Amino acid sequence: MSTILAFSLAVNFVILCLALIFLFKGKRLIARMVKKIIIDTRHRQIVSMFNAMPTIDQPIIMLGDSITEGARWNELFNNPNVINRGIGGDTSSGVLKRLDEVIRHKPRKLFLMIGTNDIGFGLDTQTIVRNIESILTQVKKQCPSTEIFVQSVLPVNISASSPFPHNNKGILLLNEQIKKQCAGLNIEYIDLHPHFLDGNGNLRSELTGDGLHLLGIGYLLWKELIAKYLKN
Repeated sequence: MSTILAFSLAVNFVILCLALIFLFKGKRLIARMVKKIIIDTRHRQIVSMFNAMPTIDQPIIMLGDSITEGARWNELFNNPNVINRGIGGDTSSGVLKRLDEVIRHKPRKLFLMIGTNDIGFGLDTQTIVRNIESILTQVKKQCPSTEIFVQSVLPVNISASSPFPHNNKGILLLNEQIKKQCAGLNIEYIDLHPHFLDGNGNLRSELTGDGLHLLGIGYLLWKELIAKYLKN
């Protein structure tokens, strides 16, 4: 009987330890699993598709993550020369790894928005900023005639129960650093962030369906804010 009791206590102790680990680290573990199994796989698939496409002569490229990917930019601007290079779940390091595919087109204009997923995966601000600087310096070096526009990361409106710790405090800090970075590199910084805020500093609820991604009305607002930069 004592052996069974001891075994039962040991099993309960292990279960309790696992529960505590999940309680304190579960969100991060879930995020890592999703990134590895789903996001990384999809990233490779889409990059392979981009690489298979013919080179386009001096297009306007929209570069970023799922927030960029969600728009039909060529239709919004009625311009077939605007191409979408957004990938859902992408990060600053992911963009950096696939930058050769973007550079090969020698874009006339490049619009970059990246960083919200970095924050969601727990990456520190300075690492994100270094990655973005590497992206910008490579484009400037290899495509000196490309006009580069860096867009601020948009706010979010996400419950604290989300497994991905997106947060507006981190986004504000990142945007502040990106703005300084653009000034130092003599690159145009487009501050979209204030236009998407509600009175509580969150992403306006009517612009989003899940607190992170934009609905059509959100993309119409985005289009309105950057339209002047797309003109010749």
